[in-house]
Amino acid sequence: GATSDTDDVTGTVIESPGSRVPELREIEDLLPRYTGSILQVPPTFSAIHTDGERAYAKARRGEATELAPRPVEVHALRLAAYDYPVLELDVECGSGTYIRAIGRDLGRDLGTGAVMSDLVRTAVGLFHFERAVSPANLDRSNWREALLPPLAVVEHLPRHVCSAEDLALLTLGRLVPARVDLAERSRHAQSGPGEVDRPSEGPGDSLVSVALVCGRGELVAAGEYDQIRNVIQPRQVFPDAIRDAQRMADAPG
Repeated sequence: GATSDTDDVTGTVIESPGSRVPELREIEDLLPRYTGSILQVPPTFSAIHTDGERAYAKARRGEATELAPRPVEVHALRLAAYDYPVLELDVECGSGTYIRAIGRDLGRDLGTGAVMSDLVRTAVGLFHFERAVSPANLDRSNWREALLPPLAVVEHLPRHVCSAEDLALLTLGRLVPARVDLAERSRHAQSGPGEVDRPSEGPGDSLVSVALVCGRGELVAAGEYDQIRNVIQPRQVFPDAIRDAQRMADAPG
């Protein structure tokens, strides 16, 4: 057992000699407490803003800082391995979740304390560790083969297939008329079993992020669909991709 002012081994670690050894069942029984929509107190050494500055800046000066609990989403929390004093967890969570805070709180509830000794990010959205390529394996001859198409970044978004007129509007940064309800497509893509679509609660809720693609399915822009006006406001336009799409459309045959 141990605690740390940073909740990991990079801080000042205080050992707790003679701490009890938690049983495996005790740990498993506690994991549901940290799963789902929970309130989490961020670590004192964190990038959270407090009184106009980062919490870690105050902590480094030795100033006491009390951070308010924040709502976070932990989709799954699994026990991967346990050999006291080392506990390994697999966590699937939303942005803003502090893994070291989960360990800190788990150790507190077990009565032993805990500090995070290692953290490996295995996936971010659609990008997974097992499909990553080490820079050591890349050189001038093969680096292009390792690149993912831009569409992979926005694969989860509803798509608008651009006509020739749409491509022309995009080059000017103009609004693009939508031909289908992209908000409905987004709801179908994101809603799972048992989830309920809720009505919009404000002006910002009428905007839906969308991917704009050419007829060949390649990304030419990213934008926001305004379901009230049924138009798409381009936010990021890729001129080279648009020119390529226009050139291919004009090519004979």
